[in-house]
Amino acid sequence: MPGVIGCIVSTHIAIVRPNDHEESFCRKNYHSLNVQLICNADMQIISTDARHGRGTHDSLIWSHHPLCAYLNNLSSNEGLWLLDDSGYPLRRTVTTPILDALEGSEEEKRERLVF
Repeated sequence: MPGVIGCIVSTHIAIVRPNDHEESFCRKNYHSLNVQLICNADMQIISTDARHGRGTHDSLIWSHHPLCAYLNNLSSNEGLWLLDDSGYPLRRTVTTPILDALEGSEEEKRERLVF
């Protein structure tokens, strides 16, 4: 797909209960890290961020990643994208597949550009 430079996803990895700030890592009696992975078009993992607790939203992790700042600083006509699922909101640099987007909506325009 033109302009797609990789995929981004976050997943929860179970951990042993931490001694400090347990509330940041636990939800429903399950302790975990919210780990973000970015892979390139060759399916090679190019970035792993395992610093965040279970309660950290995927989009917040992405907003602190250096690649996010780099892509946001590129000219808007560069047309470089990361693909993800619905855990991330649509941004100029991250897109998600949207099924049945309303005709004429921003989502439908983005879907036509990427997919």
